[in-house]
Amino acid sequence: IQVWSAEPLALMAEKQKAHSGGLLLHSGISAVQFSPDGRQILSAGSSDSTIRIWSPGHTEEVPAHPRPPALLILVSERVKAHTGVINSLGFNHDGSQVVSGGSERTLALWSTWTQ
Repeated sequence: IQVWSAEPLALMAEKQKAHSGGLLLHSGISAVQFSPDGRQILSAGSSDSTIRIWSPGHTEEVPAHPRPPALLILVSERVKAHTGVINSLGFNHDGSQVVSGGSERTLALWSTWTQ
């Protein structure tokens, strides 16, 4: 994942190997989304089916807390929300919740509340 400034065009942050590979060494990022305030970045892995929250300018993940009753598991600051590829991500208006859509035809809603 790379974060670029548009004025002037400059690389602001970079995260190598943000998501792990899967079958046949297929890896990569399937979706990326900034929070409304620009302080966090969501990324979804195409092979590991996880969603991660990042802080621009830092390469550490931001701890995320899953929101019941969604069937999500918090593992090392990653949320495993889907069994297939995550196709889309989005924050709500204030950045307190995230919705994701997966190739297995499911939506997941969870809280971005941090510890």
